[in-house]
Amino acid sequence: MVGGNYHFILNFMLITLLLFVSKSVNSADLNVQLNKNETEMGKFIVAMISYQGEKNPGLPDLSDWEGKFYVDVQGNESFELPDGQLQSETRVRLYPRVSGNLSLASLALGGAIAKSQQLIVKPLIRNDIDSTPIIRPLQADYWADQAIMIQVDVSLYEKRNNVVVNDFEIDGFVVRSLKPQRINAEAGDVIRLQWMLLTPSPGHYEIELPSIQQRGRSRFRFYLPKLKLSIKPIPAYLPATVPVGRHSVNSDLVYSKNMPASWLLRIENKGRIPAQVEGLQDFFEQKGIASDDVNIDHQIDDRSSKVVQLYEIKIPNWNLWSANEVNLAYFNTATGRLEFLEHTLPRFWNIPKYAQHGLIYLLMLIFFYVANRIDKFAQNVRDWRKFRMLLQQSSTGNQLREGLLNNVSFKHLTEWADYFHGSFPKQIALDLNELCFDRESQIKVDDIKNQCLEYFTYNQSNIYIKQS
Repeated sequence: MVGGNYHFILNFMLITLLLFVSKSVNSADLNVQLNKNETEMGKFIVAMISYQGEKNPGLPDLSDWEGKFYVDVQGNESFELPDGQLQSETRVRLYPRVSGNLSLASLALGGAIAKSQQLIVKPLIRNDIDSTPIIRPLQADYWADQAIMIQVDVSLYEKRNNVVVNDFEIDGFVVRSLKPQRINAEAGDVIRLQWMLLTPSPGHYEIELPSIQQRGRSRFRFYLPKLKLSIKPIPAYLPATVPVGRHSVNSDLVYSKNMPASWLLRIENKGRIPAQVEGLQDFFEQKGIASDDVNIDHQIDDRSSKVVQLYEIKIPNWNLWSANEVNLAYFNTATGRLEFLEHTLPRFWNIPKYAQHGLIYLLMLIFFYVANRIDKFAQNVRDWRKFRMLLQQSSTGNQLREGLLNNVSFKHLTEWADYFHGSFPKQIALDLNELCFDRESQIKVDDIKNQCLEYFTYNQSNIYIKQS
């Protein structure tokens, strides 16, 4: 008897619990009503989410809808019904991110479930032009601090239309909005929107691009699929002074009024350039360039997102005509390795003022010395011509003898021959003495003249020494 009462009580409690649960479930109701089941890209669908139950469950979780739609919650209202239950209504705008046959996922709230629904989204086509924005392909992954270029092409269905984009900001990212480009095409003009992103933090990110509006006779607002970015960490051994990505380098000489000449070094990169690029400090130390002798200017090109760093470097006082090579390090994103770029600054001869004055004085001395030597050489040429003419005009042995002796201020031909050394001058002296003092001599004056001309033509220095 006791066992029978026990089973009766247990069954009664189970039935009561089931009735309570059934009542609780049946007391909550959730419904999603759409204003239409077909739309175009750039337009929205209004979803009215209605909930009725005993308590306020809060706002519905719409995260399952955000993959294919941009969810814009317009408002939420809650009020109590006469029977004591709570009525909650949430109004939502759904902007499709992609076209095609889409499924709006089922929704759960407060123990109630709304079933999924099917939608048809068509591309926005006007004048045979598909004006749905297109995201240009991205890389599979990027490195930390590497420039990420995002480009979106918007085809205008009318030339006079314009494209409006909201501001773009992402936590943890540097975002640069670049100037849009207008591309002329046969099918119609295309507006290319561009952003440059970079982040120092590795990880996996989901990026929501800003809404894009095409305005003309009608207005269309587009929300694109979320971008998934994979950012790899750069190697730990790289110092902070190494730029990520290959940079371009060029340099010039700069002259300022009443100022010494300077090098203007220009480094360009699409991402980030540290204030001191790896390799520059080594060059400064090698050349003895102090930090006060370097002015740095940072610029950003809003068309290409190139970061430009200008270094105005005072040329050292002692800089001889030698190569000024700078080895700049960078992290090659294609190979994942540290590499170097060699650049040679313009050659420039620079020495202190006191050294310049000393050099000018030395050059003046050299100039006067060379001028003096040239003047002596010219005088020797004149003396040789005069002496040659004297030899040619001598018609007798005595005239020839006097001309040779007077030219070198000797009294006897023997002294003349001893001074010049060699057998040839001695033979000339013997022949000329015989001609002058031996009446029976057969030697002709013309023969001796030719010997003298031949000798002194090849030994003009003998003449110059005597004249000096």
